[in-house]
Amino acid sequence: MSKEDVYEKVSLALKVRETFYYEDKITVKAIQGRFDPEVTFFEVRSNNDFLFSFTVKENIFSINEMDIVIQTYLRLHGKVVDLKYSEKTFTYKLFGSSELQTATVTTTGDKQFCCVLCEINKSLMRKSFTYMCNFYDFKQVKLCADSLFYTMLVPLYAPNLHKYLLSLYN
Repeated sequence: MSKEDVYEKVSLALKVRETFYYEDKITVKAIQGRFDPEVTFFEVRSNNDFLFSFTVKENIFSINEMDIVIQTYLRLHGKVVDLKYSEKTFTYKLFGSSELQTATVTTTGDKQFCCVLCEINKSLMRKSFTYMCNFYDFKQVKLCADSLFYTMLVPLYAPNLHKYLLSLYN
């Protein structure tokens, strides 16, 4: 079996979520629907105990002012808390690759920049970067994460896969 045959069987899955950290140890995870990307699931916890969940029939990348949506549901359940910060996490899973199985890109920041932390194959080998982009623009942050994954992480940690991907375009 040639390398080309092996890499033709490689597939990529992307898991996208944003975790919001509020006062009083309340956390809310917004997770893009696994089977329907046009649905976003929200899970609300306090001190790691489950409080409630809800869904919004909208893609996680197109929900404007996600904090306002969450604050509305929190108030409906008697919780009035302020947002401290949030993190966007992109988990790239490569199925069929022996070199790079998982790359997790976690971002936080503000309107001017994103701080990015990468974790490769669930190891302690971590790298951090800073991008000049608006953290609150989910699509822009995903473009930064994608560019990091495809132009830096795959070439460094999966060079054979990278060569194969390049050969498809030559």
